[in-house]
Amino acid sequence: MSLKIFFGPYESNGLVRYKTERLHGLMSKLSELGFHIELIPTNHLERLTIEMRNREIFRCNIKFLKYNMDFEDDEIAMRAVNAVREAHSRIYNESNIPRYFVNKWGMKGVQAVKKGLSPNDIFSHSVQLICEIPNKKDVRMLPKK
Repeated sequence: MSLKIFFGPYESNGLVRYKTERLHGLMSKLSELGFHIELIPTNHLERLTIEMRNREIFRCNIKFLKYNMDFEDDEIAMRAVNAVREAHSRIYNESNIPRYFVNKWGMKGVQAVKKGLSPNDIFSHSVQLICEIPNKKDVRMLPKK
């Protein structure tokens, strides 16, 4: 589980520069949750953007984060972590991962197909076959060169 955090420079004490002190609480909580964080400086002034799997999931002004504060004391950091958790649950949801299961027959199903049972009888009803490999009898052998 990896995240990219893009952060831009902001004005502090009359100087515009990159500073990661405002990201302290956010980064500590995300790393505690087990996320691998990649910090990437950008040219966008005062912007903080969080991406997961090349999708932007959170954006705010970096000045809205509190300077060098813990996660529990920073409301914007809490919102960012909640957005990351929600995006993680949506992106890595089990229903988004295509799966197929052979029913209880296992390898006996392969033998049953050889005896004349169709693959549709073997697989569960949620599986849709795209194509079938024909039997050896139906395939013509190409001549050897």
